[in-house]
Amino acid sequence: MRTGFWSYPSILIQIIVAILTFAYGLGIFIYYITRYEINIAIWSFFVSIFSLSVIHLHTLFLRNDLDAWFDPTSFDSIKKLSILFLFVGIFGVSWNVAVAYTQEEVFTWYGHYVAAIISGVLMFWCFVIIISTRKYKRYVELCIPIVNRRF
Repeated sequence: MRTGFWSYPSILIQIIVAILTFAYGLGIFIYYITRYEINIAIWSFFVSIFSLSVIHLHTLFLRNDLDAWFDPTSFDSIKKLSILFLFVGIFGVSWNVAVAYTQEEVFTWYGHYVAAIISGVLMFWCFVIIISTRKYKRYVELCIPIVNRRF
């Protein structure tokens, strides 16, 4: 059994945390979109999408179905999209903190600090996807093609 960040218990923990983050992000999205706080709602929507992507990738890996869904070039596309949103998250954190600081905003549940925290969570999930796609791309390149598998 492998040890470290990509062992099976670690992947299961990442899936559980991603499920909780997905539910939390979706709940935040619904709460803030009904209160017309679009800034926080958009960031929480992105967090939900990327945590759901982590759930999808890890579940396919545990089921040994990665090569049925993805080829190595699609992992490159997912990685590039995650890198783009990682930089968007960095911009979001810095922008929201700068706006909150210049407006001398105190921490409230409707302020820019909440959007900065949620965009920081987005950066975390983008980073996990970048590392996961790197690992899973190697796995798909080295695994037996699905045509030759015995079921």
